[in-house]
Amino acid sequence: MFLSESITATTPNGKIFVMGGQFQNQHKANTYYLVPQLKSHQVDQFNMQKSQPFEEYVHLAAPDREDKASFFETYMVRSMLGPKSSFGHFPTNYQIFIAGGSNEHNFSLNQVESYDIKKDIWIKQPDLNIDRRSPSICLFRTKFLYVFGGTQLKKKADT
Repeated sequence: MFLSESITATTPNGKIFVMGGQFQNQHKANTYYLVPQLKSHQVDQFNMQKSQPFEEYVHLAAPDREDKASFFETYMVRSMLGPKSSFGHFPTNYQIFIAGGSNEHNFSLNQVESYDIKKDIWIKQPDLNIDRRSPSICLFRTKFLYVFGGTQLKKKADT
């Protein structure tokens, strides 16, 4: 259903987003919002468990189904500012931060952007000092975004 190397972000309040990825070496900027189709008894059961892993959420909603992805209602929301895959991400209740990644030329990227969930807009943030693919990200004191690790691919991309 979704592209290879796409990133899934689940916010602390349970919203699920799938971003980017590639198909036949074509990188995409698409962003999707997924809404699971739970029956009423499943909603009550799920709401009792505050922090349930995504895999358990899928199992709860579709325990006997082979194709567990098909039980989601999928909505396309605003696309990222540019096509990419293999980027780091950090979701909060209101925003999703992404950094780095790679483009269709297999160059690592130094771009940082944030998605405002309520306004459905992507906002460019200051670039990283070093381009990187698949970095880790954490948010410190709800104010400082730390990006670390990852790898550099080929030469730096012109972004």
